[in-house]
Amino acid sequence: IQPDGGCKGQFLYLVRKKTCAVKNHFAAVAFLVRVHCKAAIFPADGQDGGIHFRLRAVMEGVIYSLRDCLSLFDAAGVTPPSRMMACGGGAVSPLWRQMLSDVLGCTVCTAASNDGGALGAALLAGVGAGVWNSVPDACDTVIRVRTEQAPVEQNKADYEPYYQLYHSVYSALRPVCHTLATLKTSYQEDRT
Repeated sequence: IQPDGGCKGQFLYLVRKKTCAVKNHFAAVAFLVRVHCKAAIFPADGQDGGIHFRLRAVMEGVIYSLRDCLSLFDAAGVTPPSRMMACGGGAVSPLWRQMLSDVLGCTVCTAASNDGGALGAALLAGVGAGVWNSVPDACDTVIRVRTEQAPVEQNKADYEPYYQLYHSVYSALRPVCHTLATLKTSYQEDRT
């Protein structure tokens, strides 16, 4: 899998309130594959282009969802970050970091410390206890950057139509998600 700016399929990552930008209790997951220039929904059972295709589609869907979350900054009149830190399991993947950088349009860094959550908690506690004057002061003093990945302009441009498609797919599937939730509820009630 290469960070080449979009695969030919999409994973609609809108699993029940998992994203902060989409508030739909009935949202479902969908794999969409381009088949003879038409979109079709396929199950995740190996019939949709192989594991690399599905993995890439899931990664892109999650990142598009994160981009939606960042769009809330714009809506609130706050400038989105030009740099962000990635930590945890996915942060060790150069592919994941490059995809994040390309889709989110900012530099993605990793910290020299592998304990991002614990370090962040310690820094906040230190600010609260008066060790540092502010969170930025604490971060500037303690955090050391291990890697930085800047967006590749061509990849950013290549991802954009897929991101726009992600939104149009959600809008088109919204009534289907509501119907599916109703069917599941009535089916479960019939079985009890």
